[in-house]
Amino acid sequence: MNRVLAALGIFLLLVGGVGVFVSTRTAGDNPLYQETQDCIHTNGETFNADSIQCLHDLAARTVRDASLASTLQSLAQIQQEEGTNPLFALYCHTFTHFLGREMYKKTNSVPLVYEQCSSACDGGCWHGAIESYFEERSVDSVSTSEEVLRKEVVTVCGRREDFALATHYVQCVHGIGHALMFVTNGELYQSLKFCDALEGERIRVQCYH
Repeated sequence: MNRVLAALGIFLLLVGGVGVFVSTRTAGDNPLYQETQDCIHTNGETFNADSIQCLHDLAARTVRDASLASTLQSLAQIQQEEGTNPLFALYCHTFTHFLGREMYKKTNSVPLVYEQCSSACDGGCWHGAIESYFEERSVDSVSTSEEVLRKEVVTVCGRREDFALATHYVQCVHGIGHALMFVTNGELYQSLKFCDALEGERIRVQCYH
């Protein structure tokens, strides 16, 4: 968990210049919007390390107490109202990563998580589920052999038939690529190399992207 928070923290520092944004639109009437805003402005600052932990805790409570599908639908509605607001895009994607991670912990099944995930906030839910799969197995590029890591890459999404929709399987393979960037601590070349463990050029391309 600390490794994920650290990686997200670096990303947030790089884009920290987006500044403070206060919505005057109907998004402000959405309870979920207000809860995420409270996280963003933790300790009177805008999107700091405490904000990331707050979003993680909020995701855990949300998955425990509410429907993931309805939560993502609500976020998608807020996203539509917020338009191109860069701060919202940043924290919403981070939040949906955590939602996907927590839902995987609850179901222990990537296909079941993907039945409820959506493209809301750039598909962070899909990416987070695969990250959680790897984290559960203590997979990383330092302590895990290349052979074992390649095997996990092939195993995580299973077969197309394991998913309710073909698009879910495609998104799962795409999510592998994102998760590998966490597993390898941002090493792009190494991540692409592990994508090569997948069979079929079209499938590998989804992992590359």
